[in-house]
Amino acid sequence: SSAVDTSFITGIGCVKNGEEQRMLILMDIEGLMASDDMGLINSVR
Repeated sequence: SSAVDTSFITGIGCVKNGEEQRMLILMDIEGLMASDDMGLINSVR
């Protein structure tokens, strides 16, 4: 199990296609990938 900081979530919606429903979660992917929690980018100082 894992968690994502909710400050990166910019919106939540529901998409309906006939009888099928899906949840749509909009995220600040650039902010998420650059965050310290992801550990993908070394900070330059």
